[in-house]
Amino acid sequence: MQEYWGLDHHVRVIPFLKETLQTTLGPEWIDENNKPLTQTEVDLPHLPLFNTPMKVLLWNCRRTTNPHFRRHFNNLMVDHRPQLVVLTETRVGGSRGAALCLNLGFSKYHIVETHSFAGGIWLLWNDLEIHCDIIAQTQHEVHAWIQVSSIPSPWLFSAIYASPTFNSRRLLWENLTFLADSHNTRWLIMGDFNELLTSVDKFGGRPINLSRALKFKECMDHCGMLDLGFSGPKFTWTNLRNTGALIRERLDRAWNNHDWQLLFPETKILHLPCIHSDHCPILLNTHPLPSNNVNRPFRFETIWFSDPSLFSVVRDSWAQYPSSFLRSVATFTSKVSIWNKTCFGNIFLKKRRLERRLLGVQKALDHQSYPFLLELEIALTSELNHTPKLEEEFWGLKSRVNTILEGDRNSKFFHITTINRRRNNSISALKDTSGIWTYEAPVIKNILV
Repeated sequence: MQEYWGLDHHVRVIPFLKETLQTTLGPEWIDENNKPLTQTEVDLPHLPLFNTPMKVLLWNCRRTTNPHFRRHFNNLMVDHRPQLVVLTETRVGGSRGAALCLNLGFSKYHIVETHSFAGGIWLLWNDLEIHCDIIAQTQHEVHAWIQVSSIPSPWLFSAIYASPTFNSRRLLWENLTFLADSHNTRWLIMGDFNELLTSVDKFGGRPINLSRALKFKECMDHCGMLDLGFSGPKFTWTNLRNTGALIRERLDRAWNNHDWQLLFPETKILHLPCIHSDHCPILLNTHPLPSNNVNRPFRFETIWFSDPSLFSVVRDSWAQYPSSFLRSVATFTSKVSIWNKTCFGNIFLKKRRLERRLLGVQKALDHQSYPFLLELEIALTSELNHTPKLEEEFWGLKSRVNTILEGDRNSKFFHITTINRRRNNSISALKDTSGIWTYEAPVIKNILV
């Protein structure tokens, strides 16, 4: 095995990757005639088919031991429900990293160890929804076969955390080039590449290094990769400095080759608000279809009692029809619903509005770093960081568990209790009169009606 020294750590490159691939997959990866592997030659376990989208969340979280990481991670999981999560720059490994992974709500995980408390890549997934078979890794890359429950054919996935050192990135580009020559299958790459392609990808600071950008572009071109683009703020990283020293860059990307794009033609990439880390999370969604709006029954929320103005709504509603109980209840239901939206405020709607405002500010900062925008970004981020406390109280009430008897407000416990209750009360699949199972919500609704 060829080794490269001269950096602050040992870098494993092409010979190691080739040896690992051949050891892991045997002759199915590269045969004696050096024939590239195709996706039909991989034997992965069969998964039940469900018509569900595939979501992948990528996040350079800058240390998973940060006390605020868990809260923001849980919010991302609740809001977006990804089947596969890639966390980079975790800065934790070994038994401590494994213990943290076990508590993040996923059934399976894979850890790329850190070096001197730097770097680190975690892959998290649920094996009931996808199958993930790790085939090779180095300190800055993980390669795996992915089989989604809704797609029988597997595809190759590469998670990247490129080194800030150019020599290490150059070796990573060589690894990816070798891997591209070793297979002929669908391929998706996501990661923090720590490199720019054009000057459009940077705001502030020194001009980009064109020779390094060209090396990056040559690698992606050789791999046959297409940038999946994005929606949201242009830049995925910021140095969090004031106006004069502010630097923003697009370091995190998602790439796919032509075959993968044909498999998932509707895929969208969303840049989420940058809150906890100096990198924004990136969400890949293969089927970004609008959700069906379902009319939900009215429910009185006890959390409304925290607002004194509720009692005026009650008084006005009963005063309007004092002799008719049913009409008073109907009036109160209508008035309190309006009051909830206009005065008290839906905490989840408020959270979404704050996120949209923060995205708008961060988009504006892509073009010009005005001081008042930077101050507004800080204020919105601070306000958004307070919403999880209200959510904890909300989920405690929704779970219908006595919070006094159960102790402190554990949002995960109450959220799981609520989800289990809703799952038991929901109909996810229905067999029609012909004995055929139906999973689509509109069809189920038509059968019941």
